[in-house]
Amino acid sequence: MNEQRERIVDLISSNSIVAIASGDVHEDYYLLKVFGNGAEVLSKSTRDDWGAKYNAGVEVLRGHFYVKETAEQHVFQLVTTKVTIVYAATARFICSELETIQTPQGKKLFSLPEHQHLDILEALNGF
Repeated sequence: MNEQRERIVDLISSNSIVAIASGDVHEDYYLLKVFGNGAEVLSKSTRDDWGAKYNAGVEVLRGHFYVKETAEQHVFQLVTTKVTIVYAATARFICSELETIQTPQGKKLFSLPEHQHLDILEALNGF
C-alpha cells in the first residue's frame, strides 16, 4: 500500500486536483488543487492559512481547498483566499477535470462526477 501512495504522490504536479483523505468524521475526503511542483519536504515548521501546523522534515502538498457547496451533491467552490498544506501521504486519488458551473449570480462552482466520487471512496478503502 505504501508503494501505491508514493506512486500517487509522484504523479501529482501543479494544478492537479487531488482527493485528500479526511480525519473529520463528517467528511470522507477533501479536494485540493495543488500548486507548486507537487510534494515538498518542509525545511522549517510552518502553519497554513487554516491554522494547521506542520513540522520541519514532513512531506506535504500545498494548494487551495475546494469546499462543498451543498451537502447532497458533489458541488464545490474553490477557496483561493487561503493556502492549504496537507500531508502528502493523505493523497488518495488524482481527479480529472471538474465540471465548471456558473450560477445565475455569477458564482463559479465545480462539480465532481458521480463516477469519480465512487472511485475516490474506493481509493479511501483502508485509510
